[in-house]
Amino acid sequence: MEQGIETIEVQHHKAHLNAVKLEYNLKGAYCGFIFDGTGYGDDGLLWGGEVFVGDRRKYHFKPLKLLGGEKAIKEPRRVAMGMLFDRFSLDEVEKLDLECVKSFSKDELRLLYTAYTKNINSPLSSSVGRVFDAFASLSGVLQYQSYEGESGLLCEALCLDEFYGSFEYSLINEEIQIDMISAILENRYSKEELCSMLLNTLRDIIIDMAKKEKLDIILSGGVFQNKTLLQKVLNQAKEAGINVYFGCEIPVNDGGISAEQLVSLSIG
Repeated sequence: MEQGIETIEVQHHKAHLNAVKLEYNLKGAYCGFIFDGTGYGDDGLLWGGEVFVGDRRKYHFKPLKLLGGEKAIKEPRRVAMGMLFDRFSLDEVEKLDLECVKSFSKDELRLLYTAYTKNINSPLSSSVGRVFDAFASLSGVLQYQSYEGESGLLCEALCLDEFYGSFEYSLINEEIQIDMISAILENRYSKEELCSMLLNTLRDIIIDMAKKEKLDIILSGGVFQNKTLLQKVLNQAKEAGINVYFGCEIPVNDGGISAEQLVSLSIG
């Protein structure tokens, strides 16, 4: 390292949080929702669905197993299978009338189940980007994607303005869990309605948790490039009297990460 140059280690998701604080010169505690595709967390796992209260990561989405590792990012059906194996046995999964299940042969399903049960090339991720992937596969929106975030863009395109339903969700041991599978298996909702339900549910989670913590909201991470989700949050927050801050001058995606360097330098 050259003399006089300081190296600063920046945690990816806290960098997203501090970038928004820098843009608005925010002080004090906020409820920060940092939703993106991938970024290593302090525990070495893949984060991307994190809720900060003040500067502390307090809540996160339930981690999903990415069957096949990086291959799961290009094949959302693999993320969906990990979610199904969380809930059903192999025999039960084989009987499900879902496109993601039918896209695999029985031998492939058995191999995936072995990888799931023995944690073979199956890293955990709390990423909301991967939640979109699993949902898109389970709902039949897509099984393969050609670029990161395609599942989210398709969900946004299919979302209905006047559909107000949502999925049930729970908070268990600081883990946020969305039960999308039950509604999908009911087979009474269209793809457009299901996409609307996912965005409505993410909005509800954000507003409900901000109310729980009695704090204003910071939004950052690539997921909030989804303008429909962002607008849903803004509308609901306005009704609830909650202020919302998100990147405008500083990008909400990874383009804004370098702003954290300025925050760290100013603190140091």
